[in-house]
Amino acid sequence: MYKLTDNTQIIRLADSASIPNDPANSDYVEYLEWVEEGNTPDPYVAPVPTYKELRAAEYNLKTT
Repeated sequence: MYKLTDNTQIIRLADSASIPNDPANSDYVEYLEWVEEGNTPDPYVAPVPTYKELRAAEYNLKTT
C-alpha cells in the first residue's frame, strides 16, 4: 500500500520509503502498476496545527 504526500513524493507504507515521481525509478514503476491494477493510495491528510501554532498565527495576524 501507498500514501500520497503534499508534494510529488509517494510513501510506501510497508517500509516508509519515499518514492520520487520519476519514471526511471523502479519503485515508482511498481507503484504505477499497482494503481493500474485498480488500487488506490491513501490520501494525503494535512496535519492538524497545535494550539501553540494557532496562537502564534493569531499573534502574527495581530502584529502585522
